[in-house]
Amino acid sequence: HLLDEKNVALFSRQGIYSQAELRSRYEIGLEYYAKAINIEAETCLMMAEREIFPACAKFAGEMGRVVRDIREAGVEPVAEARLLKFVTERNVKLFDAINNLRDSILATKHTEDALENAQYERYIIIPAMAKVREIADDLESLVGKEYWPFPTYDDLLFNV
Repeated sequence: HLLDEKNVALFSRQGIYSQAELRSRYEIGLEYYAKAINIEAETCLMMAEREIFPACAKFAGEMGRVVRDIREAGVEPVAEARLLKFVTERNVKLFDAINNLRDSILATKHTEDALENAQYERYIIIPAMAKVREIADDLESLVGKEYWPFPTYDDLLFNV
């Protein structure tokens, strides 16, 4: 609403900013917002595809070996197999969410319209990041601590 007529009139009347100065501040704010979200998205993508997904895949692989070994010992690994199923299902969702985020970042077209760029970040990139985060948070509670590549919430809350 910075560029609403009443606001422009107020700032101009008080000698604080001219209409051109307000427009500049508006454009700069939108550009800053879009760039900041883009940096967050690139960081989210890097963490998810280089750290979180490989850790979850490694955990699933180890659980698969555990399930096989228990079966070979003549016992049905009910809990272990169920955990393996939960993790692999979420790994697929994480993989898809990572690809969606990557595609959304690659589809970003930095136009001359700062509002259009900011709206793309707000309505496309932020939800794509949120989906990656949601699935990663879910996996964090399932994957063994020794596999998880970052401090957990418990580590941050209780071991600082």
